[in-house]
Amino acid sequence: MNRASSHLKFWASVPALSIGAVGGVLLLITLRGDYLNGIGAQPQVTPQIAYLFSPIICAAVLLVAIPLEAALRRFSCAPETLLQQIAVGAVHATSISWWAFPLHWYLVFVANPIVLRWTLGIIFRSKGDQPESLDDRV
Repeated sequence: MNRASSHLKFWASVPALSIGAVGGVLLLITLRGDYLNGIGAQPQVTPQIAYLFSPIICAAVLLVAIPLEAALRRFSCAPETLLQQIAVGAVHATSISWWAFPLHWYLVFVANPIVLRWTLGIIFRSKGDQPESLDDRV
């Protein structure tokens, strides 16, 4: 595949990547509210106020996710289906997991876009290498 074709293929997957990232951010905001209520934290501002600022949070995540994904595609396989592209977008939302779970900030070392994107790349490749059934081998 030539460089121009892969460049166009990347930009065609950006809407699905964006949908996944926005969905991941909204899920983290929801989990953050439940997490803070679960640990009995009494913040001065309700955790649900993050929904008000979600467009800014989503824009910040996408500002980092799109160039990072372009770089990561050079070192790993590119997602091919729509669901894979959405999953990769959701993986990029984990970059704010340190904010969502402040007492467990160290999770960002495991749950970060680079590690999870590498793991998804392995899963995508292993699924593509397997035959559909045993009959296909004969």
